[in-house]
Amino acid sequence: MKSNNKSSGGRKKGSRNVLSKQVKELLFEALENDLKNLDKLMRTPNPDERIMHLKHFSGLIAKGDDQIAIDTRKLIFEGLESHYKKMNLYFNHVPQQKKMSELRQYLKLLPEQKRKSIIENLPSTFKGKNIEL
Repeated sequence: MKSNNKSSGGRKKGSRNVLSKQVKELLFEALENDLKNLDKLMRTPNPDERIMHLKHFSGLIAKGDDQIAIDTRKLIFEGLESHYKKMNLYFNHVPQQKKMSELRQYLKLLPEQKRKSIIENLPSTFKGKNIEL
């Protein structure tokens, strides 16, 4: 039997989840030193593995608008900026059969307008290939 009582508990629409915020703060504190050393940590994997790791960090850079997300994004980008600039070199080490898949996954992280702009300006080696998302 259904109840006609409306729930008045829980968070108000648009309010932040306090527990999630506390967990994010604890994780940031625990990982802050590692985030500061990302450049050194990223020198260990092979170039084709770096591409995959950079993709995961790209997902973190693109998310969140609270102060912890902003601080995390800043640390990640500062630590990995030189590696993002070398992505073309790393991408050359990815096996040919995986290149399009990796490219699609990176593109999915970007806003639609930016994606379209990148696709329109792809190097000729990718022209004519199916990279629809």
